[in-house]
Amino acid sequence: MKNILQPTLILAAVALVCAVALSQVQKLTAPYLEAQKKRKEAASLAMVLPGYEVGPQVRADVDGKPFEYWEGVKKQGDGTESKAYAFKTSFPGYAGPVESMVGVDEKGIVIAITVLQQNETPGLGSVCAEAESGQTLWGALTGSSRKEGADTVPWFQKQFSGIDAGREIRLVKKGPWRPELRDELLQENAVSSLTGATITSTAVVRSVRDGFLRLVKAREQAEATRGTGQ
Repeated sequence: MKNILQPTLILAAVALVCAVALSQVQKLTAPYLEAQKKRKEAASLAMVLPGYEVGPQVRADVDGKPFEYWEGVKKQGDGTESKAYAFKTSFPGYAGPVESMVGVDEKGIVIAITVLQQNETPGLGSVCAEAESGQTLWGALTGSSRKEGADTVPWFQKQFSGIDAGREIRLVKKGPWRPELRDELLQENAVSSLTGATITSTAVVRSVRDGFLRLVKAREQAEATRGTGQ
C-alpha cells in the first residue's frame, strides 16, 4: 500500500503545482495576448476598410449565433459621407474553420478581405493567406530585405475586391489570379480557385457570401431596434 500511496501523492502534488503555475502564467500573459489581438484586429480593419473611420465593434445575434461587425464612415470630396462595413466570418475548410475579415461598401461590393486564421495544408490550402515572398535566393542567404515592389497581399485574397457579396460568388479554375483576369472574373462575379485546394477556396467564398447575408440581417435588426426607440 505504501508503495502505491507515495507515488500517487507525489504525482498529485506535481499536478497541483503545475495547474497553479499554469493558471498564474495565463493571468500574467492574458493582458499581452488581448493587446496583441486588438492590434491584429485594428490592422485587419485598416486593411479591409482603408480610409474609413471605423466605429466600435457591434455584436448581434443572427439566426441564434453571435455575429460581429463594424461600421466605417468616409468623408467624400463633395462633403457627403459614405459608409462601409467590416465583419468576421468563417466556414469549415479542409483542416478546420477558415476565418476571414471582410469589408463591403453600402451596396455589398467587397472592398477587401483578409484571412485571419487557417490551418490548411501547407503549399495548398495555406496559399489563401500567403503573399509573394519577394525574396530572392541570394537575399535569403545574405539576409537582405524583400525585393522592391513585392506585393504583400495574397493573390487569392486580392481577387475578391469588386465582387458583389449580395450575389452568388462563383468559383472557377483560372490558375493564380493576374490583373488581366480582373474584368473577366468580375463580370462573372467569380474568383479563381487555389490549385489542389478546392475545399479551402470554397470555404472562403462561402464565408464571404454567408457573412454578408448575416450582416444584412444584423443591420435590419439594428434599424428595427432604432425605429422602436429601444
